[in-house]
Amino acid sequence: MRAAWPRLMPWKPIPAPTKEEDAAVRRSFGRRARFLLDENLDPSLAQVLRDQGYNVRTREDAGLAGRSDGEYFQAARLDGRVLLTQDADFWDDRRFPIDHQPGVFVLSAYSTTEATLDVLHVIANVLGRLGGLVEESKVRIGVGGHVTVRTREHNGRIRETRYLLDRRGSTLVWED
Repeated sequence: MRAAWPRLMPWKPIPAPTKEEDAAVRRSFGRRARFLLDENLDPSLAQVLRDQGYNVRTREDAGLAGRSDGEYFQAARLDGRVLLTQDADFWDDRRFPIDHQPGVFVLSAYSTTEATLDVLHVIANVLGRLGGLVEESKVRIGVGGHVTVRTREHNGRIRETRYLLDRRGSTLVWED
């Protein structure tokens, strides 16, 4: 018997929100995120976010130099800060639960400072303006504009949604 070919799951464009939809999202989630940079990120990146008006703490600001991943996670949670990291361990929900935390952004390791700055631009201008939207979520920002968002649904299940941010400014979603 011949195996069936898997059904292709294409990228679908997400239509731009109407002004009314955009306003409703801003009303519900529109407070600016506050960030804690993990020690694996260059502390000078904090200034990039500060220049855009964000409240950012580095390991030195928070007194976390040399501390464990668990201590970083706890400090971010207690201070209501989105943790920015390149450490993929934070994607593990058993060690770092999705519940009761302001958000975790796991950045892929980028080869250049310019690529990292591009990612920070997306974080600040797309996700950072809607701090309430990323609460109890984890966001993995990959190379080439690939973004995976993990959230817990009301029924307790974890949901992952994949997005593709293209250079023309549109957003695509992977449909199952």
